[in-house]
Amino acid sequence: MKLSQFLISLQSIALKPIERYFRKSLTYNHNVKPVWIIGVPRSGTTLAYQLFCTAFKTSYLSNRVVKRYRIALITRMAERLIYSKKLIPPSFESAYGYTQSANGPHEGGPLFYQYFPKEYPYTDADDLEEKDAKEFKKMIQAIGYPNRLFVSKNTVHSLRIKALAKLFPNSIFLWITRDKVATAHSIIKARGSNGIRSEQWWSVKPPGWIEKNKLPETEKVVWQINEIESIIQRDLAAVGASFMNISYKDICENPRELVKKVAQQFHLNDYVQKLDELIPLSFPYSKVPEDELAEELEKIWND
Repeated sequence: MKLSQFLISLQSIALKPIERYFRKSLTYNHNVKPVWIIGVPRSGTTLAYQLFCTAFKTSYLSNRVVKRYRIALITRMAERLIYSKKLIPPSFESAYGYTQSANGPHEGGPLFYQYFPKEYPYTDADDLEEKDAKEFKKMIQAIGYPNRLFVSKNTVHSLRIKALAKLFPNSIFLWITRDKVATAHSIIKARGSNGIRSEQWWSVKPPGWIEKNKLPETEKVVWQINEIESIIQRDLAAVGASFMNISYKDICENPRELVKKVAQQFHLNDYVQKLDELIPLSFPYSKVPEDELAEELEKIWND
């Protein structure tokens, strides 16, 4: 264990009783408006997360808070004292969904898994226990304070739409999409870079994933993408959610105009920051590679 991890563990042990007290007793009469960024893995969700955390006056889960997820409220309080002004991601760089700086936005997996299931992550509207639902809602309100907007990206949120919409009826869902062949190609490359063997599962687990894990790697990834997108489409319609479908290409080619479009649709103009100073004119756009893997994926989708 690294020294930094050891010190964080000591902090968590020492402050856990105070954190437990806060989670039970702390009350925020704070009408937080969550923006949930959803989509399949490797579709551009992390870039979207960094973009909207920077472009809007909002709160988000930083690496600092999530590393100390057992004492998340105490850490967030300290963060507010240190950074009296808006916390802003330091860059638009990331690696497989993770950013490096303490101020960088984090997916928040360890924190969310305190309340949501992990091995079978699909969560219907009434699946959370009442105690967990109340504490989770209080947690998001407290972490979001004092900003009204709270932005969170986690591809597993794609399987939590009904639960999140029930907990926060004023939720906004931003569904990030990308060319399916490019997405599948990127997932397979990510699996290899992370040492995931062909018989192993990686990332979001839609219902039925155990049976589909027996498929060849390319077919498994294609099924994963199709199933996640099918669930997103079905559940957004079921809850009548406020949402926007955003393409990865639009994020890359004109991010400033995209921010303005989102702000206009969801009446968030009062939260927009100085885009000319904070947001570049464009981001590098990763096209579909021209190789044998892309050809194989294209064939699977066309069959």
